[in-house]
Amino acid sequence: MIRITPFVLALCLCSFSVSAFADIAMIENLLAEKEYDDAIQSVDKFIRQHPQQPQYLFLRARALAESGQTEAAIQQYKELIQVHPGLPEAYNNLASIYAKRGELQLAEQLLNQAMHTSDAFATVYKNLTALNAVKARKAYAKALKIPLGSDALKIKPLEKLQVAQAEQVLQQENQGLKALKEDTNPTLAYKAAADKADIKSKPVVVADENGAHKKAIIAFLGSWASAWSAQDVDAYLGFYHADYTPRGMSRVEWVEQRRQRLKRPKWIKLQLEGFRFERGPDKGWRVRVEQSYKTNSYSDLTRKEFILKSDNGQWSIIKERGLGFIKK
Repeated sequence: MIRITPFVLALCLCSFSVSAFADIAMIENLLAEKEYDDAIQSVDKFIRQHPQQPQYLFLRARALAESGQTEAAIQQYKELIQVHPGLPEAYNNLASIYAKRGELQLAEQLLNQAMHTSDAFATVYKNLTALNAVKARKAYAKALKIPLGSDALKIKPLEKLQVAQAEQVLQQENQGLKALKEDTNPTLAYKAAADKADIKSKPVVVADENGAHKKAIIAFLGSWASAWSAQDVDAYLGFYHADYTPRGMSRVEWVEQRRQRLKRPKWIKLQLEGFRFERGPDKGWRVRVEQSYKTNSYSDLTRKEFILKSDNGQWSIIKERGLGFIKK
């Protein structure tokens, strides 16, 4: 994760005009007054001027969700995630919508992805804890054949983007626009902008669609590895597609096997690196990684391949296979 120094943050705030802050405050006031139509019309005007500005896209998604236009809000949050995959608020609020509709697996996946976009995103951790508690109560009630209580799951939506994250994106866009006006060579232009700002790290060009997919996949598989490391079986199983069929056994047998293997060690540490991507079947992705697996009594380093599928912007594992040991 890129760290922002006070100097860079000040530069970002200067690049984001005073009028833009006033526009955002005005839209937030409209939302607070439940003037949703006016809020959407206003933010649409700003989006036409700045089509990838994360604050405006986020506020539009909020307005749609709060006005009851659920499907449109879902689509808007998905578009925001695709353009800016590093903003945890979008994952969190989309999870809130899915949780209200009872789609807990999708909500859980999104919250896990959100946790990997920020080191200190306390609200997301609390929401994930609440989600797991509800799942546990449901499993307990089902096992004992008793009615589930009426207390509904409430995932707290977030109302603002983190300033540092949003302004970092703005800084990248504004530097790029300014540089392109000064020089027709994009590479030299970005270098000149960085030199003038006295920033040691290179400005990042807004990622294309494939780049956004790769970032989302890395976050998704990172969450999968975290669930395995935490020995959270339910969360781990939630990363697999409903059509996932393990080799040589039934789905029921595989689930039971995974429960035993995840719970058996005293501790597990799983890490993924060396990601390699290629387009897979049905517009999915084939991803190969090096997997480091350690427990209190065993360790190995293997190569692994995943076939991932995206259903309406939500990733899941459709196939998985080992490619042999690197070290055992």
